[in-house]
Amino acid sequence: MPSFDFRRFTMLLGHELAGNWRRHLREFLVFYVVFLACIGSVFYVPSRYGIGPDVVDHWTYPDEATMFESAVWAVSIAFSVLLVYGVSLTFSHLYTRQQRIAWLMLPATNLEKFLARVLVYSVLWSVALLVALVLADVTRMLVFPLFGHSYSSLLPELERRWRAYVEDFFDSGLGHQVQIVLSYVTLLTGSALFRRYALVKTAFGLFLASLLILLIADMGRFGNLLFLDNVTVQVWNVVLIAGGLWLSWRQVSHMQVIPRHNSLLKLRKNLLVELN
Repeated sequence: MPSFDFRRFTMLLGHELAGNWRRHLREFLVFYVVFLACIGSVFYVPSRYGIGPDVVDHWTYPDEATMFESAVWAVSIAFSVLLVYGVSLTFSHLYTRQQRIAWLMLPATNLEKFLARVLVYSVLWSVALLVALVLADVTRMLVFPLFGHSYSSLLPELERRWRAYVEDFFDSGLGHQVQIVLSYVTLLTGSALFRRYALVKTAFGLFLASLLILLIADMGRFGNLLFLDNVTVQVWNVVLIAGGLWLSWRQVSHMQVIPRHNSLLKLRKNLLVELN
């Protein structure tokens, strides 16, 4: 089979989306409900009772700018959490034996299957988040005026804030950008290694690794590990990024239908049965 074929790759993407449309639809509905809850929790009271110092019987925001500020923060936090969770789901479909068999039987190369999953749970997942956010804001603008007060769309303010963040990201220097890439690769590697509950296991693994580094650095001759210069830190970050991508690729491309530890347990069980 050729190394990479774009037509086959697009067909693989279509198979992934069409074959799991119920799951993707449930995920999209969760996005919509989360964003609607974030926006609704901020705009409900002002839409019901108004805003300003003249409203004394109900808790309200002091002004419209503060209200939009709170909504931007709520939506941004929800968007970030869902984005991180999506990356951790990249290889969650390889947990059971039947899922691994179905993965191996797909008529595509390992590279195409690997990139298809990364594209679905990184790029397309982000697009779905944006669409759900737009629908949630449109729903709020259609329904909340029935309470008596209407407010403009949150999207222009979000676009302005996120555009400023993106500009700051590209202006912040290579170090910050490498850190973001390293965070993404860490989540991807955790998904390839753990597959189920990957986000929780990855976070716990990072916590243990941090403790180990602190313990090692606390020893006399390794204390300088806590005071590395910026260039050395970035070199280590690049090494970790390359190592994480290689480990993710190897874990997925050399996947076994029956994990090795299960095979050893089964062999031990058979030996005990024969001895008895």
